[in-house]
Amino acid sequence: MILEYCGGGDLKDFLEDRGPLPEHLVQDIMTQLMSGLYYLEERGLVHRDIKPQNILLTDRSAYPTIKLADFGFAKQLEVSRLEDTWCGTPLYMAPEVISGKVKYTNKADLWSVGVIMYEMVSLEFYLRSSYFYLMFYE
Repeated sequence: MILEYCGGGDLKDFLEDRGPLPEHLVQDIMTQLMSGLYYLEERGLVHRDIKPQNILLTDRSAYPTIKLADFGFAKQLEVSRLEDTWCGTPLYMAPEVISGKVKYTNKADLWSVGVIMYEMVSLEFYLRSSYFYLMFYE
């Protein structure tokens, strides 16, 4: 297997170094990320673990190119059968997936992207730990 070298680290480190990102940079990163999700959706795939640590940067330039990584939980999504395996990083998972009310679809990947966008702008997690606890145990 041959992989592309991404010398810029991951989005988590990028956010820790740069702080909240300006809107134009968030827009650039989101455009690239949504392009990657569109590519997956066209092929009937769901990633199921989208988080800043799985978004790699090719370099540390002002406008880095990003690469979606870690497809260990990725799955072919069949129309007749939605994925019900509970996997991924809970802080970035859609509430309906965590609660078990809805099975996993590509819409849950989209939720994760929204959480990441909020984090890029504010440097705060969308889900606070008390809310997260209630989702699991209530």
